[in-house]
Amino acid sequence: MKVRLKKVYAGDKKNQDIIDILQDGKEGMELENYPLFQSGETYILMLIDSGDGRTFWIKGQVNGTYFVAGNTTLKFGNSEPSLPKKKNNLDSAVIEKLENFNNKVQVLDTIDFRERLDKDLKRK
Repeated sequence: MKVRLKKVYAGDKKNQDIIDILQDGKEGMELENYPLFQSGETYILMLIDSGDGRTFWIKGQVNGTYFVAGNTTLKFGNSEPSLPKKKNNLDSAVIEKLENFNNKVQVLDTIDFRERLDKDLKRK
């Protein structure tokens, strides 16, 4: 899937670069019932270069994927208790993802999560 990067937190890619992301699974054969990306959705992904500088795998697949819908971010996979939990109402895109996803999902506050991500990456 070709994507345009909105914000690069780390690595040598730039905002607005276009890359290919490889997601495990296909329609009807999703990995661990993990939803396939849909056009127009926004994600924060932890990526690994496949070696060609243009194609990337998701690091840890399910655990390296965060679905962003406004002020709410869904972290798929294992919960991380130290991440900022969402305390307010959920919007319809998030509710739909939660209804369609049968595995573990952690609901986070988007602004607090992005601030935490920026802070953690500056320490490295």
